[in-house]
Amino acid sequence: MKTANNSDAEMMGRPNQRQEFLTYVLLIALVFAFGTFGYVLIEGWPLFDAFYMTTITLATIGYGETHELSIAGRVFTIVLIFVGVGIGTVVVGAATKLVIERQFSRIFDRRRRMAEKIDGLSGHTIFCGFSRLGGLAADELRKAGATVVVIETNSVRADEAERLGFYVVRSDATLDESLVNAGVARAARLVSLLPRDSDNLYVILMAREINPSLYIVSRAEDDIGETRLKRAGVDKLISTYRLAA
Repeated sequence: MKTANNSDAEMMGRPNQRQEFLTYVLLIALVFAFGTFGYVLIEGWPLFDAFYMTTITLATIGYGETHELSIAGRVFTIVLIFVGVGIGTVVVGAATKLVIERQFSRIFDRRRRMAEKIDGLSGHTIFCGFSRLGGLAADELRKAGATVVVIETNSVRADEAERLGFYVVRSDATLDESLVNAGVARAARLVSLLPRDSDNLYVILMAREINPSLYIVSRAEDDIGETRLKRAGVDKLISTYRLAA
């Protein structure tokens, strides 16, 4: 039901944007028509000369008058400048707004679709952090047939994870909502490979509270970190310094 409502909103939004764009085009055309026929009626110029004068006036190029202007023609030119520049400013601002809104709409739509896919997962593995180590581990796990969801706050790493075909939650893994959005309550495993032990500890405590049966793997930088992470309920602990030694 949620998907249907979103689709209806998208279908309604596109015609509205198209109609708004056509309105702005019509305003510009009306300004040019106003200027062109104004010079034709006031000065008696040929149609092309009147259109040319309107164009250089609205563009504020300042090439000079096509023909000598009367007092009435100069007053009309002043009015045309104020009207044209005012409407032009509104149109440019609105067009910029439309472009930005469309870009944001694409981003939000992509993230919404990703969230809907993650909502349908269960028994998956959550990776907190997509560093070089996390990326290799996630790839190996996926090759073994596991479904992997990555939580990454760095946009470059998140883009890379999404490009490689992983499910991605673009957020800070130390936030409760990030784990919830990644489906930690339905997950089978969690791998926390954040750079700081304190962050890994916080993630583990939150994850264990939400899903007590979760199998948790984490890394530790020193002996103190190992002790604290074990107390927090880590099932498998990786000590990078011990491995290097």
